[in-house]
Amino acid sequence: FSSKYTLGQKNIMLVDRIKVLEAQLVDRDVLARENETLKGMLGRGEVSPRILAAVIATPNQSPYDTIIIDGGAQARMQENKLVYVGTSPIGRIKRVEENRAHVVLFSTAGEETPAYIEGINLHTTIVGRGGGTFEVTLPDGVTVLSETPFLYSGLSPAIVAIARETISRSDEPAQHILLDSPVSIHALHFVEVEK
Repeated sequence: FSSKYTLGQKNIMLVDRIKVLEAQLVDRDVLARENETLKGMLGRGEVSPRILAAVIATPNQSPYDTIIIDGGAQARMQENKLVYVGTSPIGRIKRVEENRAHVVLFSTAGEETPAYIEGINLHTTIVGRGGGTFEVTLPDGVTVLSETPFLYSGLSPAIVAIARETISRSDEPAQHILLDSPVSIHALHFVEVEK
C-alpha cells in the first residue's frame, strides 16, 4: 500500500501535468485558428463538406478490416474518397453500390498509408496489420515515444495512428514501431465521407 505522503506527491504531480496539458490545448487551439486563417488567405480553406453515413457492418460482421456504410451512389459517394471519424481519417471508399459503400480501413493488413511524425518532422509510410493496428519501420537513431501521433499527410493533417510500442532487434539497424488507430474500429456507428 502507498503511504499518504506518496499518494499526495503523486496527486501534486498529476495536477501539475494536467495544468501543462491544458496550456498545450489552449496553445493548440490558437495555432489551429491561425492555421485556418492563413489557409483561407491563400485560398486553401478547410476541406469541403462531408456526407454523414451510418455504419451497417463493422469488421467483425464484414470482410476482414472493412466496413460497410449506407448511402452509396444515392448519396453521391465516390470511390477513393476519404472516410473520417471526427477529424481522423480511417480509410477510403473501395466500392460504391446503389445504396451502400464498402470502406477499406487504413489498418487493413498490408495497406500502406503516408504519414508524418509530429515533433520529429519525418515523412514515412505506415503499414496496416489488421484490427486497428499498424507498423512502421524507422532507422535506429529516430526516437519515437509512446503516444506520439502520426498524422495523415495533407493540407489539413489529422491523427491517423498513435505510437504504442517500439520493438528493436540487435541484429537489425532499424526499429519496428507498433501503432494503434485513434478510433475503435469495432465500435463505429457513424462516419463522414469527403465529397
